[in-house]
Amino acid sequence: GNVIGEHEGLMFHTIGQRQGLRIGGVRGGKDEPWYVLKKDIARNALIVGQGNDHQDMYTSSTLCKEICWIGTAPELPFNGTAKIRYRQDDQYCSLNACDSGFQIKFQSPQRAVTPGQWICFYDKEVCLGGGIIE
Repeated sequence: GNVIGEHEGLMFHTIGQRQGLRIGGVRGGKDEPWYVLKKDIARNALIVGQGNDHQDMYTSSTLCKEICWIGTAPELPFNGTAKIRYRQDDQYCSLNACDSGFQIKFQSPQRAVTPGQWICFYDKEVCLGGGIIE
């Protein structure tokens, strides 16, 4: 992706965001809109790319430092489903403990998995709990 540096309000952008980037087309470039692919807080930079289905917007795994369980925590490794967005269809995944907390591996790559947002885990229709994406 391309880097937008010295961007005010960097913290307020989310992965996959299209609106409010204040960048236009590139002469001789594609006509597709720009999306936030990553945030580099240390450099105060947004990494952006063109196209709703840009390959860098997808990931097959993510991490949670902690998970708040409703009732008893499931035995790990856990195979079930998760949601990273409200009203999203259930996404098949596995959950296991790792050195930094918990690793989630999705059966299918997920678009715009965003640090700071919640992921919730399900066993069929039952919500087991959730955590904040690292």
